[in-house]
Amino acid sequence: MFTNIPAKITLPASTSNVEVTSSDFAVKRSKSPLTITAYNDTVSKIVSIKPGNSFAFWFNLYNLPYGLIGFLVDWKNPKR
Repeated sequence: MFTNIPAKITLPASTSNVEVTSSDFAVKRSKSPLTITAYNDTVSKIVSIKPGNSFAFWFNLYNLPYGLIGFLVDWKNPKR
């Protein structure tokens, strides 16, 4: 999400509303969608991001039997 005009961004489980034009966030992995709200004096925008696994995570299964090791290691990795 990018804006030319500074906006306040709120995340679930966040108590700070910092005014920014762009930002990076690190969030914990969850099965529920991540909802981000950005707003300023005139506009409000809500973005919902569905959880999902990367292509590389599923590609491990293609390279059996060694890919199975990568699949099991990545299964516990929150960045998968």
